[in-house]
Amino acid sequence: LTSSAQSLSVVVSGGGAGAPQITPRVAHFVQSTYARYTPDPLLLTDGSFSIPSGESRIIWLLAESTGATPGTYEFTATVTIGSDVHMIPFCVQLHNVTLTTTTPISTGNWSDLNEGVFPGADAVRDSMLDHRMTMGAASAQALPLKDGMGNVIRPVQSDFTKLDKYLAFHSAFDQVSWFYAFDPHSSRPHRDWFGPAGWMSQEFRDIFGEWLTNFVGHVTAQGRSYNEWYFQMFDETLANEVAQLCSLIKSIDPNVRVNCTSAHA
Repeated sequence: LTSSAQSLSVVVSGGGAGAPQITPRVAHFVQSTYARYTPDPLLLTDGSFSIPSGESRIIWLLAESTGATPGTYEFTATVTIGSDVHMIPFCVQLHNVTLTTTTPISTGNWSDLNEGVFPGADAVRDSMLDHRMTMGAASAQALPLKDGMGNVIRPVQSDFTKLDKYLAFHSAFDQVSWFYAFDPHSSRPHRDWFGPAGWMSQEFRDIFGEWLTNFVGHVTAQGRSYNEWYFQMFDETLANEVAQLCSLIKSIDPNVRVNCTSAHA
């Protein structure tokens, strides 16, 4: 993070006969309303790049194994920033494994197709499946219903209309998930979703337990087993609230899977 712009180039060498092809790329960042900067396309490093003052750049190395031979290959990434040259050695191990045409290769997606009601959603879904993206993520939620005063109706009830449309639209996906954007930086990480009950209070735990039991029962009744869906309850955070919520979920139903990024959770 220097006081002036710096030129940037990345060159990968090495490998040898039978090695996979390694292509360096640089992320192009765009401003958005969701976050100040969001990585957008990956640009091939056969062009000229610079790092503006006070900024940084992220570099990806893509490996293409078509036609390569299983084994371990040594490479060097030469990163030139201004007048400084950095030699970074690394190895690529190619395993003797061939994926079937149905093996999923994606670790998830944020296409947020939900129930597929927007124009062109069918084409996006079909293209994802054609490219073996078989994990569907959505924010189609079935939160507890509340009365006119904002209190959760007991026993807990939910409107599963959008959830059912989401399941039907993603019927060909091996995995589906629901994203609940809790806010770990707030005194009320659960917002008003579960009424005025305080975070992790006994009232919150009771309401959450009723809601989770109803949710699991409904999804199961629609033909999805525990191994075919999961929750993404937080948005990639290492906050302690992640562990608290995972512990609560597992205490209610240990079979429910939760995708989180907190090691101790």
